Amino acid sequence: MEYRDTVNVLIVEDQEMIRDAIRLGLRIIRKFKFEFVEAGNGREGIEVLQSGFRPDVIIADLMMPEMDGFAFIDAVKKEDEYQHIPIIVLSAKTSGEDIARALRLGAIDYLFKPFEYSDLSRIERGIEVGLLLRQADKMKTLEEQIEQQKERWDVIESLEILRMFQLKKTDSILPLCSLLALYFPDKKQNVICMGLNEIILNAVTHGNLELASSIKSEKNGNQLFEKLINEREEQAPYKDRIVTVELKRLENSIHIIVTDEGPGFDPNTLQDPAKNPECLLLPYGRGIAMTKFAFDAVEFDFPEEGGTVVTLVKSLIPPEA
Repeated sequence: MEYRDTVNVLIVEDQEMIRDAIRLGLRIIRKFKFEFVEAGNGREGIEVLQSGFRPDVIIADLMMPEMDGFAFIDAVKKEDEYQHIPIIVLSAKTSGEDIARALRLGAIDYLFKPFEYSDLSRIERGIEVGLLLRQADKMKTLEEQIEQQKERWDVIESLEILRMFQLKKTDSILPLCSLLALYFPDKKQNVICMGLNEIILNAVTHGNLELASSIKSEKNGNQLFEKLINEREEQAPYKDRIVTVELKRLENSIHIIVTDEGPGFDPNTLQDPAKNPECLLLPYGRGIAMTKFAFDAVEFDFPEEGGTVVTLVKSLIPPEA
């Protein structure tokens, strides 16, 4: 069997049974060959990194002896050498405050124990982020990357806009997000990449393709959702709708504006995780809520002609110590 990539995974978890379940579960993702290294707590996880092992993704528990997951994430994100590595939390801690704390420290996603088959798609996305950023980092310039992959999107030149991209299908979203993330001097480019992915994916699936989030709550909901995406991407009127992504750099901030051509939605259904962390436990809107940890502002607008415009703002001014 031919694998697309070899993926290095660091599992930081004190329970051997959970580590075994993660290894077995990830091997279901057939397109990757996995190399696993395990650590029983955060201190051992740091020692693995210091030994020279460079994972493409880290899956970490929170409740561990000696050094817990919060301290581990904080330590990883403070080191220039490691901070680009995506960290996915897998924990039995289920409060909104715990999720918010992990995301603020730099985790890109938060999954609940027990580990379920439906979680694989989110772990796979985290792996894709790590691989795409690793690949993009090897290229000489952003312009070179855009030129090499321009068949994925329509790239429009503008004097007022640094870059404008247009896309229709979900398979072109994550590669675009990995490129856009490199425009940010932020140390958490993988968090930026995941946040962008959530917003643009939402624009395509819920906006242009008009797929309801509630589908995912049904039996085999994730598989049904993917099936409907594939169908509607080839059906009128959905297949002709475009998502436009604009990148603007101002003096002190970077703005990304995402515009879809769907019917729009009620913004009152969205909650602010800074004011109500428990909204991170809700089945709908969780991805958008998590995005608010990647950007300084997430603003929604609904033009009279239809569609949804989302503006993501990231300040270039370092926060005060």
